[in-house]
Amino acid sequence: MLVQDFTEIDARCDVAAAILVDVADELGVWARAAYGRGERLALGLAGGRLAAVVTFDVGQPAVGLDSVIIPVAWTADSETLFPRMEAELVLSPMGGRCHVEFRGSYQPPLGGFGALLDRVAFHRVAASTVRVFLERLAMAVQAESRVRTNGEAESQL
Repeated sequence: MLVQDFTEIDARCDVAAAILVDVADELGVWARAAYGRGERLALGLAGGRLAAVVTFDVGQPAVGLDSVIIPVAWTADSETLFPRMEAELVLSPMGGRCHVEFRGSYQPPLGGFGALLDRVAFHRVAASTVRVFLERLAMAVQAESRVRTNGEAESQL
């Protein structure tokens, strides 16, 4: 199943891409938190943690003429609602801002029954998981961009 979403970051794209590469470990933390929230939503749990351990991998960025593509994947260690998500983050300049698009896909577990559940509810949960991930990503990159930009301005004084 395909999942696609986007956000804008109030930072230049070259700065945003550099930050994402520098904080690759943080991306994993954000992805695990978003994944856990998605599973809790799907199972109707108000709180608590599920047993799934989520690993997050960041691939080597590919720099194009007007974009940067960062491959990512997150995987649960067990047959859970969303066992593996393969995706790419595509960063493109938009004026002085950066457009970040998440293009991903996953295969629901449980065969045909899982596909049916996905159409009924789980796809919305996957989309919500991606939305939470992008929101955290945007807030963190914007904050770090301000720190770096202020540091550059101070060093030029």
